[in-house]
Amino acid sequence: MFLDFAEDQARRRKQIFLRDWDTRLDDFLRFNERAVLPNAGAMKREEADRRAREEYARFEERRWIIKISSANYGCLQGLPFSSNAWNSPPFNITTARTKR
Repeated sequence: MFLDFAEDQARRRKQIFLRDWDTRLDDFLRFNERAVLPNAGAMKREEADRRAREEYARFEERRWIIKISSANYGCLQGLPFSSNAWNSPPFNITTARTKR
């Protein structure tokens, strides 16, 4: 909703300074019964950057796993396996599960 408001202000070419946006955002949060931070926060920029890089690395790893999994699934879709192929040696699923 706030971005809609900001976009409307821009489309109407209303000149608003950064200090005005700060005030309007705080007012918007209060109007919607949200908490407003009293200061810039307690985390240092270096710490925030480090945490952001770590989180992005976890996201990238999950995205890569999903991408590889779906690519492998797509490759398997075209293979001519019968429904019994996975239960015959060496692909016996039941035995593989019990060996774990």
